[in-house]
Amino acid sequence: MNGYGATEVCAVASLNYYGQFSGSLGIPISRNTISVFDPDSEKELSHDEIGEICILTPYRMLGYLNNPEATVKVIKRHKDGNEWFHTGDLGFMNEKGAVYITGRIKRIILTEKDGMVSKIFPDRVEKTLEAHEAVEVACVVKSSADNEPEVKLAAYVVLKEKYRSDGSRIEAELRELCKSELPEYSLPSKYEFIDAMPLTAVGKIDFRALEKLAGQGE
Repeated sequence: MNGYGATEVCAVASLNYYGQFSGSLGIPISRNTISVFDPDSEKELSHDEIGEICILTPYRMLGYLNNPEATVKVIKRHKDGNEWFHTGDLGFMNEKGAVYITGRIKRIILTEKDGMVSKIFPDRVEKTLEAHEAVEVACVVKSSADNEPEVKLAAYVVLKEKYRSDGSRIEAELRELCKSELPEYSLPSKYEFIDAMPLTAVGKIDFRALEKLAGQGE
């Protein structure tokens, strides 16, 4: 079985019992309530709408030790009077209450054109790239400077070994794949093929390191 949770809520908040929901992290376990809220307005969203996953549970921490500033960023009192733990994860719940994660809020990239602001979800672009048979793993980051009017994206891609000598053809195919599956504002403008992804201490892709390679970050 696989599940979902956080240290701040005593680890497990949902379980996918015996793989009942394909691709999901399951349904809330006893005494846990999980819902999805709009990150900007904290409006509760309907099923299949992507927003921030929040958890209401009696097992929630009181706060981070000696760090009230960090505590108020993740524990917020909503209009319903309850104090919800904000996970920072983006996702949705289906009509049966199963939880699905799509990414992290801090990875959302905002772009503006003709006065209209759009949200780019890098994980959506990455999943599109990873649907190609030659791609082992992909990570998409912002490559333009904050003061540039147009947002540009860089796609860092690790190819499966047998395809690594055919990068030019694969890049052309990836560009066509993204063009057919994604909105224009979220198309990568640059593709970089690398041997391996940089990883954090806990083994996750270090997208901050890739941002620095692309000219972003501190």
